[in-house]
Amino acid sequence: VGVKISFSGIAMDSGGGGGDKDKKGHKKRTKGVKATKKKEKRIGQVDKHNPRANTFSGGAKSVAKRVRYTLEKQGKKLRAPKVDKNPEVPPPFIVVVQGPPGVGKSTLIHSLVKHYAKQRLIQMRGPVTLVSGRQRRITIVECPQEMSAMLDLAKIADLVLLLIDASYGFELETFEFINILQVHGFPRVIGVLTHLDSFRDNKQLRKVKKTMKHRFWTELYDGAKLFYLSGLQYGRYHRIEIQNLARFIAVQKTPILSWRQSHPYVLALRWEDQTDPTASETAPRRLDLYGYVYGGRFREGSEAHLAGVGDFHIASIKQLPDPCPPPMETEAERKRAQSRKPDEKPKKKNALRTLAERHRVVYAPGSDIGSITVDSEAMYIYVPEQKVGFTAKEGEDKENQDGEDLPEAVQMVRKLQAAASLDEAMAARPSLRLLGNTKVTLSAASEGQRERRPAPVGGAVGVGSDKEEEGGGFDDEDVEEEGPEDDELVEAHKRGVLEKARRRFVQAPRLEDVVYGAADVSYFGGSTGSRAPAKAPEKATDHKTVPLFDEEGEEDEDEQRNGDRKLSLSNLLGNMGDLDGLDTARMPTLPGEGGSWDEERREALKAKKFITGGWSSAEEEEDDEAAEGAEGKRKDKVEGEEEEEKDGEGDGEAETGGEVALKDEKANYDGFEGFSGYPIATFVRVRLEDVPAACVAEMKRERPIILGGLLPGESRLGQVQVRTKRHRWHPKLLKSNDALLLSVGWRRFQTVPMFSLEDRGEKRMRYLKYTLEHAHCTMTSYGPMVPPNTGVLAFRSWEKVGHFRVCATGVVLESAPNFEVKKKLKLVGEPYKIFRNTAFIKNMFSSDLEVNKYMHAKIQTVSGIRGEIKKAESTKGQFRATFEDRILMSDLVVCKCWINVPPKQFYHPVVDVKDWRPARLIGELRAAKGVPVPDSRDSQYGKQIVRPERKFNALKVPKQLQASLPFSAKTKFQGKKKKTALSKKTAIVSSERDKAVNSLIQRLYTVRKEKARVRQESSARRKKTKEVKDKFIQDKRDAHAQETKKKRYIKEGQQESQKRKAMMMD
Repeated sequence: VGVKISFSGIAMDSGGGGGDKDKKGHKKRTKGVKATKKKEKRIGQVDKHNPRANTFSGGAKSVAKRVRYTLEKQGKKLRAPKVDKNPEVPPPFIVVVQGPPGVGKSTLIHSLVKHYAKQRLIQMRGPVTLVSGRQRRITIVECPQEMSAMLDLAKIADLVLLLIDASYGFELETFEFINILQVHGFPRVIGVLTHLDSFRDNKQLRKVKKTMKHRFWTELYDGAKLFYLSGLQYGRYHRIEIQNLARFIAVQKTPILSWRQSHPYVLALRWEDQTDPTASETAPRRLDLYGYVYGGRFREGSEAHLAGVGDFHIASIKQLPDPCPPPMETEAERKRAQSRKPDEKPKKKNALRTLAERHRVVYAPGSDIGSITVDSEAMYIYVPEQKVGFTAKEGEDKENQDGEDLPEAVQMVRKLQAAASLDEAMAARPSLRLLGNTKVTLSAASEGQRERRPAPVGGAVGVGSDKEEEGGGFDDEDVEEEGPEDDELVEAHKRGVLEKARRRFVQAPRLEDVVYGAADVSYFGGSTGSRAPAKAPEKATDHKTVPLFDEEGEEDEDEQRNGDRKLSLSNLLGNMGDLDGLDTARMPTLPGEGGSWDEERREALKAKKFITGGWSSAEEEEDDEAAEGAEGKRKDKVEGEEEEEKDGEGDGEAETGGEVALKDEKANYDGFEGFSGYPIATFVRVRLEDVPAACVAEMKRERPIILGGLLPGESRLGQVQVRTKRHRWHPKLLKSNDALLLSVGWRRFQTVPMFSLEDRGEKRMRYLKYTLEHAHCTMTSYGPMVPPNTGVLAFRSWEKVGHFRVCATGVVLESAPNFEVKKKLKLVGEPYKIFRNTAFIKNMFSSDLEVNKYMHAKIQTVSGIRGEIKKAESTKGQFRATFEDRILMSDLVVCKCWINVPPKQFYHPVVDVKDWRPARLIGELRAAKGVPVPDSRDSQYGKQIVRPERKFNALKVPKQLQASLPFSAKTKFQGKKKKTALSKKTAIVSSERDKAVNSLIQRLYTVRKEKARVRQESSARRKKTKEVKDKFIQDKRDAHAQETKKKRYIKEGQQESQKRKAMMMD
């Protein structure tokens, strides 16, 4: 049996019995201040500290005041709801990469393209659009070093990657761009530190990272993300670092900014000059811009501003197929394509958890991606020098080009290169036949003549001939692939196809006649009647018509019975357009229209496309018989869904530059398409007319081109008031009537502003010669009117200088035709006659007309005596005035006036050409002309005019008046007594004894004064020493008394507790 020994409240088991251990109980505190307070509180002896703290005091007024305060606090937190106008599939997310030269912008873009698209970007010239997620695409733009490009990209950027050279530090370009972003909307910003591999010491590297992070936070906000790129690997940044950066880019949200939500804009991913080649070089150009619509609907005919060029009316807008479709649309198109192939086995469903290779689409026109460059005119394939083997090199001898030492493949390719062309072969062999069994030979009569193929009016000619070969001709290779085992079937098939081709070329019906049933065409190419051309439609169309109303039922049944026959004929003959007409590339049916239209689908389409909704023609007959005749004459046909199949081999492009003619939803809505505009995320081609040739010649693919829409009224010129403040880093104050470069809205222009300050009580805007040092003022300038709350940036010059280029920032307050800015004017005159309170003033005006204009105006002397102008006295400007007191002849009379100062109407748009020159500043003009700075004494700031002290005559009070005054009002001033003639003549001469006595008395006084000073100093020293000693002794006494007091309190407490225990009170 174990024995438990208890010690100090702890149970310990000394044996092996294994009993439960007792836990140490909590011992309540019985001594000290805290225990005493708890005890008194429990007993109820202590009241609450502040019983009125949690109750209303002051009655109903205090309650109402508290309620108002709470409501005001809640009202300050309220914000106007922001509506995101972007559709479910938004346009590409614009990522701007900015940084000083040599910081690694191109390397970062190459790394991001390699991460997203798994392709190599050799050279970047222009924006790069690629797929980054299931519903997300990004457009990466490299920001050039020009200030104009920085301003343009800051207005459209959704995310900015600020690259910073860690080995050098922050540069002015970075801070300038941050300030530009803050004024023009402030999108998302991520910092990226590069050149970190230049630090060898880890301690120094950590210190630099911490310092630059906190400096970056100071400019943006605490917690701003800053990435670190440690070094390069295979010419790109490390894969893991780029992957982390790409993840942060993927989760960034599009900023909802009021300016962008109200102004549509397009970032030109590609541009083309579509001017007639026969026009002169200086003639106005026709410019086509290709890009996605952002911000709002773009409407044809509306006004837009092309940054760096000017304002234009949009000549035309055309919707084009998306060159970089999102993966969800790609998968939907793929499913539709599979649904049209019933024999094909369904493939494994892709849930789009990861992007497949077919989804990683890159659209970078003008850039070299994967050794391929797409230009507006051609496609170039880049082959490295070390891989060129089939072309003879420059240093290689001509004799050894076809030598035996070369490989056999190289010899064969070089022989083909040196062989005659196809035209020469045709001329040499006039009996050359197209097919083996035909007797038709290729004629050489047209040698040297070029057959012209005019383009259709509605659109451009297809780039490649894939569709023409696919639908309009016969390929001999296809026959060889049919199967060489059965030669008889192949020969029979050839003869049948040749017979059908002969019938086609002999009598070629129109494609419209075949599709829409306007001509009687038999399956075997029967006669179409006369060759008289039918009335050509205004617009070429390939739409399939779907009957929706009952009166067309009989016709539609016939068309459905012959549908399969016409479809097979269309598939066989391909493009059966007029041989003498325009060349077109058509498809037999639209993708996705192979299936039949059931009744439910027709009713849904009818309700969607027509006002009548789901009414049938029978109901219309009952309601209105008169409308029945009109309905019978009208042809109600509705087009099917608009879905263009995107073929992987590029067969979907049918126009120059990758354009495909998209069909309108309904023919009757053609006129409303331009009015409603093209929605956000639509890939469009915008055509601008009369663009200056000099501007087009200066356009570069590396420089971003932005077309921004203008609201009604933004094209008018007027005066704009801006609440502005000089930037704290700009070294100089801004001067009124000095030229400034402004960035307002989409525009960049130069103007001559005028600064003012709101006077007391909003009475007037007072003219300022210079901006305030550290406060806001109002800037009034002449230029295009813009809505309020628009950001404004001001620059003195865009050239790179040693100081900060942004000189002022502000926000638009109001736009109006004119504003009144007043300047203070002081008219100064002198009195020439004074009669008591009336005086006659001169030298203030020059004629009596001016005096009459200022009649009854308030005037004032420098000494403060107020007066009023009464009447003109002569024709030279003298007038009579009255004052509240008598003035002196030495007084100056001042008339304070305010005159209106109109701002100068100077508007000079910035055009991005080399020959554009801004208006020079006043200082530059003075330096160029050698004109000195005018030094006007009245215009010097800070230098007060020093006037001599004025001496006034003594106040003379008459004796009679002084006698009647009380004693307190009588004059107390008594002047020096005048010396009489006798006192002036009397002279006091001291004797030698008097001089000796006076000298002795003076010495004795000096000695006594010195003794008193020494005695005072020694007394002060003794007093100070005594105070220190007494303080030491007193401190000892206080400490002893405190200790004694503490011991006495302890003893008394013990005695008290013993008494309470004895009395069993505790």
